[in-house]
Amino acid sequence: MLSITHFAIEGMEKGCITDQPRPRFSFALESDIPDTSFVSGSLEINGYSQPIDNPIDFVYGGPALAPFSIYQADVVILDNHATKAEAHLRFETGRLATPWQGQWISDA
Repeated sequence: MLSITHFAIEGMEKGCITDQPRPRFSFALESDIPDTSFVSGSLEINGYSQPIDNPIDFVYGGPALAPFSIYQADVVILDNHATKAEAHLRFETGRLATPWQGQWISDA
């Protein structure tokens, strides 16, 4: 049986808040069938789907992510035995490129 043992964004599997406009994803596979290898896959976020050709540090290439938002990423993988595995994770975006203003707080 093919399974995805790790699915991460920016190296984190849970609790990720990223300010990367094009975050990196990675995954690890495990199978009990000898000589199993990754053949193809896809990443989907908010209806945008992209092919995956490398399980390590593939970059999201879809529409710009909104600041201060929660997203779900879904990955579907096929191996050389036509077995499918899926994994899901949630992540949040931080400020991204949102401008901010501030004032120095000082002692009178």
